Amino acid sequence: MEVTVDDENPADYMSRHPDQPAATDAAEDYINYVCTNSVPKALTVRDVEVHALSDPVLQRLIRAIEHGHWADEELVPYLTVKDELAVFNGLVLRNTRIVLPVSLRQKAIELAHVGHQGVVKTKSLLREKVWFPGIDRLVEERIKQCLPCQAATANNAEGPEPLKMTTLHCGPWKEVAVDFGGPFPTGEYLLVVVDEYSRFPEVELETSTSSKATIPKLDSIFARQGIPDTVKTDNGPPFNGAEFSSFAESYCRRRIYTVLATGNRKKLNDS
Repeated sequence: MEVTVDDENPADYMSRHPDQPAATDAAEDYINYVCTNSVPKALTVRDVEVHALSDPVLQRLIRAIEHGHWADEELVPYLTVKDELAVFNGLVLRNTRIVLPVSLRQKAIELAHVGHQGVVKTKSLLREKVWFPGIDRLVEERIKQCLPCQAATANNAEGPEPLKMTTLHCGPWKEVAVDFGGPFPTGEYLLVVVDEYSRFPEVELETSTSSKATIPKLDSIFARQGIPDTVKTDNGPPFNGAEFSSFAESYCRRRIYTVLATGNRKKLNDS
């Protein structure tokens, strides 16, 4: 069987749809897309264009890219990446990232820093969209000034604080730790008693942290679980007053201690 090919009717999509945009139009559309989507949230391309016009260093950088003259000392930070730079509609691009003018750099860092996710995440979010000389250094300086970030990030230079292990008792409910959680939006507190051996918690809802309110709750817990040998607290109210001492002395068959925050034990009763 003989197969003939109709040269005037090639069976492919592109030939049947010849009205395609020119390559130059496609390239321009792509660059426009990059510029539009490379700007961090709360910044617009127009913002960058306006600030770039008033940035003398960025204007000299544009001329250097267009004419190849890199003798300006202020352009030294850009020399290592000059082959990656391009100019489009008054904006400088490093590959697919916009080179920000000085006046917008701190704002971009703050936008990437929202949520206090630390230096690594802030750098990562920023690099997805923009670039400028010293980007890592500026981010690190900002994070060092952020108290929430510092509180949540371990200091790698000094290393983590070593764990202070406590001696494990021979059985459950021999030593318990007592503390309050709250106050919560309702104005209430949680009295939490945790067995140091099994980590089993007893939790009571409180409207006050006074000794008068706390002692009946502890009395109820000890009635259910038994009288512990040791009670650990931070030695703050309501555990350091005469009322709590009297409560401890009422359990004259067992020893009850209050453990200070420093680890020193204050003996309340020893029968």
